[in-house]
Amino acid sequence: MFNFLESIRLIRIISQSVFRAASKERLMFGFLILSLLFVLLSNVPFLINDPELFEGMPSKIASMQIGFMGINMFLMLMSVFIGLNILQDIFSDDNLSILLSKPIRRWHVLEGAFFGLFKVLFLNWLIMVSSLWLIIYFHTQELNANIWIGMSISLILVLIYISLVIFFYTLIPNAISGILTFFIIIAGFGVSLSKEFFSSASQSLFFLGKFGVELIPKINLLLGVSMNILGIFNIRINYSPIFFHTVVFLIALHILSCLRFNQPK
Repeated sequence: MFNFLESIRLIRIISQSVFRAASKERLMFGFLILSLLFVLLSNVPFLINDPELFEGMPSKIASMQIGFMGINMFLMLMSVFIGLNILQDIFSDDNLSILLSKPIRRWHVLEGAFFGLFKVLFLNWLIMVSSLWLIIYFHTQELNANIWIGMSISLILVLIYISLVIFFYTLIPNAISGILTFFIIIAGFGVSLSKEFFSSASQSLFFLGKFGVELIPKINLLLGVSMNILGIFNIRINYSPIFFHTVVFLIALHILSCLRFNQPK
């Protein structure tokens, strides 16, 4: 029990250092400013009362869709680029030597980096979602709690993005880890279309394809859950398997990352 509490303390201390370092990243402020400018476009459906322009969607729904797209896009970019910058700084030879000279384990450093990055992105998420909520409240005078509930799915996606960046960085500690992360994210967007793609393939290829798809995070389906809660679309999705798969995926990815990072180099 004492070892567990000590591990939590060490991870918290490291995460605070990572949070402070990430908070000073100029790139993060650039992304945040751009994201807020994009979220401001959520005003457009209320200012231009033209149903044909937004395919017949009510102004509130169209506004949420614009904000939804902008917030998720910039959270993905922040997770990868800010994550890479911070990991390259923390895991440089000098910094890593200093960290490992203290009575901490390698996985403490890895998990501390993960939680530190998540804190920073949570703060950005809070600012962006608050901006969207205020815009919709200003125009509708409705205290719409669904915005917070629906957009909370974006935090699950952030967990996936950061975990992927860290995992690939433990394998290839350079910018290629970011490229590989984007490949997996793009593949995750196409999970719902995979059955149609592999349906015409041979049995062996279909089995391999289906097995590969099961390993990929269900990013497209998680976005679908978020859109359902927000009321943007009404998509028939079974929520339980998606969240179960996501939890297992994150746990497995963190175990693999820690095992790889613990190996002597």
